[in-house]
Amino acid sequence: LEHVSPATRLLEKRRQMFEVQEALEKKKDEFASQQATFRQREDKLRKKDQNLQESLTRFNRFLQETEAKTSRAENRAEEERKQTVEKEQEIEALKKELHDGHAANSEFQRLLSENIKYQRYLESVVDYASEDFSEVADVLNRHRTLRGANEDLRSQQLDTGSTNDAEQSRFYGYVKDR
Repeated sequence: LEHVSPATRLLEKRRQMFEVQEALEKKKDEFASQQATFRQREDKLRKKDQNLQESLTRFNRFLQETEAKTSRAENRAEEERKQTVEKEQEIEALKKELHDGHAANSEFQRLLSENIKYQRYLESVVDYASEDFSEVADVLNRHRTLRGANEDLRSQQLDTGSTNDAEQSRFYGYVKDR
């Protein structure tokens, strides 16, 4: 190449420069193509990241709602358990009350069967003494009146007896002194 003319060398250099320029342009095109591909990949990754963020946000919201629902359900279940216990206690109390009521009813039935003979007797008194008593209540009122009078008379008798004893003691004391 040393014995070649300067014009040929210039042409050779221009050809080399043209090849380098073409190689540079080709590299620029490849770089631009790669950059476009990277931008597309970056956009896709950004979209995927955004989708993941949205998905994560939805999932977190779902978890919060689920936790809230679970909490409400647990609270409701606890309230229902409490109400069940209260109702069972109420049932037990009512059963006891019913049992006591049956026992009282049995006692009243026994008393009724014992006292029915007295009712029949009072009805027969009303039938027998119909001119004096028109109802059993009249007989019972008369009985109460007589009982009250009897108690008054007994009280009077006790008072009179005490007074009489005191006077008798005084009289005997007087007779002895004479």
